[in-house]
Amino acid sequence: MWLFTRHGFYSVVAHKDNPHRVLIRARLLTDLERLRKFVRECLAIELPAVVESCNSDYACRVTIDRTAWEQVARALARDVDYPNFKNEVHGESDRDDAYMRIWSVMRDLQRQQTRLHKHGR
Repeated sequence: MWLFTRHGFYSVVAHKDNPHRVLIRARLLTDLERLRKFVRECLAIELPAVVESCNSDYACRVTIDRTAWEQVARALARDVDYPNFKNEVHGESDRDDAYMRIWSVMRDLQRQQTRLHKHGR
């Protein structure tokens, strides 16, 4: 699962060796540190320290119990109080550029699929 939140971008996957745990992965250490702060303030839960690895697809990760992840996901859902995500996360030029490129690629896919659907393909 990919999640783009006001706190950062995360890839959440099942732990390959333990079905009761998940990995919350991030490209940027700051994203996981922001998530840890949010969880601490919102849920009074301390997520484990971030593990960094230059040899991994995602350089930063936290492993937690699936039940804790469910609490975090619910809190992230409750945290949505803005009418426009792009405006909410605007402010860091590198991140703004990356998010806009992702937004544009998905918009292009939507347009392509809409055209195909209209023409019966």
